[in-house]
Order: sequence, then structure tokens, then C-alpha cells
Amino acid sequence: MMQVDMKTCGHVFSKSTGDGEARDLTRLDRELGFLIKGLPLSRHGSIFVAQDLKKLHLLKALVVGPADSCYEGGCFEFDIWIPPTFPSVNS
Repeated sequence: MMQVDMKTCGHVFSKSTGDGEARDLTRLDRELGFLIKGLPLSRHGSIFVAQDLKKLHLLKALVVGPADSCYEGGCFEFDIWIPPTFPSVNS
């Protein structure tokens, strides 16, 4: 995973407040570590994830459509916001 400035990447939540809100960043780091090890990376389809340099609760994902599917050749970008209640409550 790479870290980037989400303001320059156009993350939909980059201007949101909440930097001081409680989050279990140790748990988030561990979960992201598991995620990265399991993400597919091949010529048939891949998933890439980036994390903001300062607001560690902001992520961006790029999914490349897998071969032999209706999504083949497509690139799908997602802005991800980890809520302050992570990991105890799903939003």
C-alpha cells in the first residue's frame, strides 16, 4: 500500500472533519496489513489501495475488472472512510 495526499487525489472525504476522533489506528494498521497480503494482483484483475499521509482513516481503492467478466478492462475507483467507531461499529 502506498501513502498519498488525498487532497491531490480528489478523495470525496478529504475536506471532512474528524481528525481528532477516536479510532483504533493500531487495529486499522493490522487489518490493512491482512488486506494487502490478500489483494489480487495479476493481469486478469487487480485491486490497489492507497492511504492518506495524514488522515489515516481515508483510503482510496482502484479495482481493475477481472478477465472474462462483464467488468473486464474497466477501472473502478472507490473513496473509503473509516468511521470513528472502528472497529466496534459498522457504518
